[in-house]
Amino acid sequence: MVAMARFRRLGLQRRIMLYVTLGLATMFAVLALVGLDAIDQATDLGHIHLQVSDLGKAAAFYHHLLGFDIMMSLPTALFMAAGGYHHHLGVNTWHSLHAPPRDQEALGLRAFAFQIPDEANWLALAKRVQEAVRGLEKVERDGRLGIGLKDEDGIGVEVLTPASEKVQNALAALAAA
Repeated sequence: MVAMARFRRLGLQRRIMLYVTLGLATMFAVLALVGLDAIDQATDLGHIHLQVSDLGKAAAFYHHLLGFDIMMSLPTALFMAAGGYHHHLGVNTWHSLHAPPRDQEALGLRAFAFQIPDEANWLALAKRVQEAVRGLEKVERDGRLGIGLKDEDGIGVEVLTPASEKVQNALAALAAA
């Protein structure tokens, strides 16, 4: 009874806002219970765009080290891909030219992952990266194994592949190094 009296004393706008908030909260709770709020697990990310501080450093990391092909080069952006796609990865300096590495506590993208489905290609890339980069991390995600590293701007990159004995051995060697 007291709660209803307090509710009636609220202005009309506040009562409407409370109704909407409670309605949305109820709707999202029901969706979560029936599983309709989850994205399909087979979803595949088509491409991603990153703000970087220097295109030369980004090309050295994503093209020369990780092996993405440069599909298009503009004065302020690079578009890279695997397998001839128009681009899986775009990097630009539109609002980030000469910016310091990202603060890990700041809002925004901290890391992303991609999967190399072929074990031999993943092993070759892992070897190349291990020879060039210090501070690699072993990554395990959804039954896949991989390596984690950061680009020059502090963006984390996870390179994953299906788990296998050879991949586990390569990661064990990484941990021992």
